[in-house]
Amino acid sequence: MLGGLRNLLEEAAAARVSRFVHLSSVLVFGDPPPPDSVDESCAATPVEGTYGAIKALQDGLVSRAAAGGLSSAILCPPNIGGAGSHFLLGVARSIADGSFALLDGEPGACALVDVDNLCDAIELALTAERTPLNRLLVVDQDMLPWPAVVRLIADRLGLAMPKSLVSRCAVAQEWRERNVPPARPSLRTALRHIGSSRVRSLLREDPLLGRIESTGKRLIRKMRPSAEETLLQATDGPAGAVAHDPWARLARPYLYQQLRSVYHSSQAAQVALNYAPKMTSTDSISRFCGWFLEMSGWAERDFGDLARFASETVIRGPLAASGGCLATHEEPNVKSQRNWRAG
Repeated sequence: MLGGLRNLLEEAAAARVSRFVHLSSVLVFGDPPPPDSVDESCAATPVEGTYGAIKALQDGLVSRAAAGGLSSAILCPPNIGGAGSHFLLGVARSIADGSFALLDGEPGACALVDVDNLCDAIELALTAERTPLNRLLVVDQDMLPWPAVVRLIADRLGLAMPKSLVSRCAVAQEWRERNVPPARPSLRTALRHIGSSRVRSLLREDPLLGRIESTGKRLIRKMRPSAEETLLQATDGPAGAVAHDPWARLARPYLYQQLRSVYHSSQAAQVALNYAPKMTSTDSISRFCGWFLEMSGWAERDFGDLARFASETVIRGPLAASGGCLATHEEPNVKSQRNWRAG
């Protein structure tokens, strides 16, 4: 991600392009973004090694190129909504399969920018007389709280609302534990990793090393019982406890997503670019649902005849459409039959 952007910036500068527009992310402020990230004055403090940290490094490359004379703009969108939205598709699928759960407590915003709004912002950034060197947040005209987003998707797609509520504090704690900054390399840490049961299990796959360990264990077992137990535990490590996972059936990504709850503002983009988002988040989600219904074949069309044809007829052999008719070009073959199901 960094090398490719560096090459693009060098080529853009060499070609003397009139404007370079870079898409950053609200995650440069952290994940989840802190309350201060309502506007661009918030400091970028992502955890090292995360997506937000990589985007922050990219922003630095663009800013240095801009300081060197390449006219540039940095846009910071949240999740992208509208027709074809990968993010909303994931939420809808999670609601449908029962793996989506809402967090308890005060709900925050589901930060979205409709794809058309984002395209408008990009076009404005390309043609604006001047662009500021700092980032510009680009979001929808309004943002809905998470329960309202889920309710809208469920109602439009005919799905049941999730009934599970999960502790916001517990999810936040687990997310912090999963996203601790990486430890600096040290000899002590390396030796501890080498001595871990996971590394030893990999080393055992080597026939010679595995034979050496087996021989050592046979010698240990010839000792008195107390010494045997102590040495075997030092070799294999303590037996791991199997922890109960209360969220095993839930989609964790969308639990973590709900920790991103800031109502970001596009005021700076409105001033700098004359950005005026045409789509609200409600409109954007409605457009997504309409797109999904059309693409899945659920939208106001009667597929009853196709369903009956599929259930009552065994279709054999490859089918070719010719002049509106279906014709087979091979003898019937049970192995090549296809089962059709209407959505």
